[in-house]
Amino acid sequence: MYLPTHARPKDLGLFALNPVAQLMLMVAWLLTSVLVGRAEAAEEAVADSVRKYRFLAKTAGDRKDYPAAVDYYRRFLELKPDDQRGHYRLGRVFYESRDLSSAWSSLDEALRLDSTHVNTNLVLFRVLNEQGIADSAALCLERVLAKRPADNVNRRLLADQYRRRNCTQQALGHYTQLAANLPGDSELVEIISVLYEALGEAA
Repeated sequence: MYLPTHARPKDLGLFALNPVAQLMLMVAWLLTSVLVGRAEAAEEAVADSVRKYRFLAKTAGDRKDYPAAVDYYRRFLELKPDDQRGHYRLGRVFYESRDLSSAWSSLDEALRLDSTHVNTNLVLFRVLNEQGIADSAALCLERVLAKRPADNVNRRLLADQYRRRNCTQQALGHYTQLAANLPGDSELVEIISVLYEALGEAA
């Protein structure tokens, strides 16, 4: 068995030792080499399984075979429990299969690993919105806009939602930013004027 250059006997004065010591030291080197080899083989086996389950999960999801996709993503996450995208994709599969409670749980775990991940926040926004949890849903879009301030579509969605909930200050802030992003939009100007009047201020 090949020994690394830094571990060759002559470099460690092996031949200056008595025969028993030589044998013990050689056995120790051999055992270390075997253990290292097994560890590397185990790591490679895990890596192969990770790749396999990720591929199978995506394939099942694309076919809309949601039970299989859930099973494969769970196996994948057993091997990589801190994989943010794995939790996000599992949450998305749950959402698409209309298991909103499980979707919320998986997406919440994904946000624990990366609270700024845009797609996770967008899917969780839909989940929470459909369950009528408006405050938490709004926070998801706030995180999206913090990362993508020029996202006018989601900013308008959030502004309108705040307006419907009579959260005038929050709505006004987003409508004002929209007006800055979209100069010349007369509808935004009118909405901003109405909101200022609601606050008792002149636009």
